[in-house]
Amino acid sequence: AEDLGVHAGFAFPIFIGKEVVGVMEFFSSMALDPNEEILESMENIGTQIGRVLERKRAEEKQKDLVHNVSERIKELTCIYEITNLVRNCENVEDVFEKAAVFMAQAWQYPEIARTKINFDGQEYCPTAFEETLWKQVSDIMIKGELRGTVEIYYLKEMPEADEGPFLKEESNLIEMISRLLGEAYEKKLGENEIVRSRKQLRDLSQRLE
Repeated sequence: AEDLGVHAGFAFPIFIGKEVVGVMEFFSSMALDPNEEILESMENIGTQIGRVLERKRAEEKQKDLVHNVSERIKELTCIYEITNLVRNCENVEDVFEKAAVFMAQAWQYPEIARTKINFDGQEYCPTAFEETLWKQVSDIMIKGELRGTVEIYYLKEMPEADEGPFLKEESNLIEMISRLLGEAYEKKLGENEIVRSRKQLRDLSQRLE
């Protein structure tokens, strides 16, 4: 301060509520008595800046909230659509093909998301597929046996989130999708078993007659 010729200074905090988020500092080469009007004006300016920052912070929180709600709605819609597929589709292949279409729309960056479902050596890809470094994978288990995978890739690097470029909710989502697809296959197996049993009963009844 001596080398720079500073002989006086004053500072005012910038508040958001009771939190100090910044400080305004002023320095002078002249040592002057405090001017009450200037000090009061700077205090008012600090208060106004704090209010502006508070409003900006509130707007950012609201924007984040809207974004998060939007992402959760996409995920719930995906689960709803796949659940309907499992309930209404006649064969498992249709479930896999259509589920792969719904999946990409549920992720944070659907325009660069690519999906693939592998099951018993068969691949289900709704669009041109390309494997990249940015991926999520979840296993499809049937009665404790690995039968396939659900995979989603981003075509390019995106900002870091909870797990690479992916959200932790997306990790839960892909696991739920793989579980639903496994249940769809088990449901179909059960239906086939019922059909087979009924046929056996009919055949047996005919032989008895």
